[in-house]
Amino acid sequence: MKQKNLLITFDYELFLGRRSGRPEDCMLHPTDLLRSILSHFKVKAVFFADTTYLCKLAELAPHHKQCAEDLDHISAQILQLVDDGHYVLPHIHPHWLDAVYSSTLREFDLSNITRYRFHQLSLAERDAVFSSSVEILQNIIHPKHPDYRINGFRAGGWSLQPFADFKPCFEKHGIVYDMSVVKGLYQFSNAQVYDYSDTPDKPVYRFAQDVSVENGEGPFVEICGTLIRVSQMVDYIDRAHKKVLNVVGFDRDYGKGIGQQSMEIK
Repeated sequence: MKQKNLLITFDYELFLGRRSGRPEDCMLHPTDLLRSILSHFKVKAVFFADTTYLCKLAELAPHHKQCAEDLDHISAQILQLVDDGHYVLPHIHPHWLDAVYSSTLREFDLSNITRYRFHQLSLAERDAVFSSSVEILQNIIHPKHPDYRINGFRAGGWSLQPFADFKPCFEKHGIVYDMSVVKGLYQFSNAQVYDYSDTPDKPVYRFAQDVSVENGEGPFVEICGTLIRVSQMVDYIDRAHKKVLNVVGFDRDYGKGIGQQSMEIK
């Protein structure tokens, strides 16, 4: 049997719609389970931490005790992941800038998607959001691991295009490795806009100005995600299974948030 090399990645984040869910349900407990599984199989992974969420917690921490505690717990887990030998890298969802916190629910409302894409930020906002995202990870990791390099990135909602908006931030902060592209994937909605239909048919390639154009001398490296296609029958069975779980209540640990509901652009 032919062997394949796999790079396992996870987005370390809350739900990004009308109800975010709570970190203990959506991040902390699930990640502890993942750490146990990865340790059992002696596998290392990449965790893309939603740094814009962490920055929002840091902003609210002086005013909301729960936000301060959530940031402490998440920071401790990020440090555990690095201690375990995993990578933790920044992942940016700009619409956290407009998130509304409910101290009663201990959740956020992220239904405002006016600034969902990096492209929708001003030049100054892009620099501030990217810089604060790198800095908050440095503040968590570097006191214990001063040589840890934050040199990789994944765009929120896979929306890395146009790359010209990201390039100055990549150059400023030494970001070399990007993992936002999934070959063949495209989306045109009121939240996400990207088209990876014509990206190089390679798992890894270099690029310079445009993530869809290979450049062997380019300073950046794209490490592509992979689509796993399933038959319509398998998809139908999966959806039916989830509905049954919902009816009998077995998916409550998963269904504690509401994801972003985007609409396709015609």
